[in-house]
Amino acid sequence: MNRIFLVGGVYGLALGVLIASHLLGWGLLDLFLKKPYTLGTHTTVWMDWHSIGCSFVGVTSLLASGAALAGTPRRQAAKALFAIYAIWGVQNAWVCVTRPDFTAVMWLHAILCLACAAGYAAWLRGSPTA
Repeated sequence: MNRIFLVGGVYGLALGVLIASHLLGWGLLDLFLKKPYTLGTHTTVWMDWHSIGCSFVGVTSLLASGAALAGTPRRQAAKALFAIYAIWGVQNAWVCVTRPDFTAVMWLHAILCLACAAGYAAWLRGSPTA
C-alpha cells in the first residue's frame, strides 16, 4: 500500500519538472495544450508557482512513502514545509525584483514565506527527534 506514496511522489515531482521546463525553453506543456492559449499577463509566474506546488506534493508523498530520509511524521512534514516556504520566498522575491507589476504586498508575502522557512529550519535544528 505504501507504493502509491512512491508513485505519487515521483509523479508529483515529474509534473513539477514538466511545468518548469518552460524555464529552459523546452515547452513540454505544448504537448498538452492547443494553441493559442494564455494565462494572461502572468503566465510564467503562474506556471512557476504551480510547478512548485506539484513538486511539493511529490516531496510530501515521497516522505510519506518512507523512500526519503527517515524521521517522525512531524519532522518529515517540517522538511517539506521548509522546502516549499523557502522556494516560495525566493521565487516571490525574484518576481518582485524582476517584474514591475507586483505591489509592496507581494514583498510582504515573500518575506513572510522566508520567515516561515526560517522557523521550520530552526525547529528542525532544535528538534532532532521530534
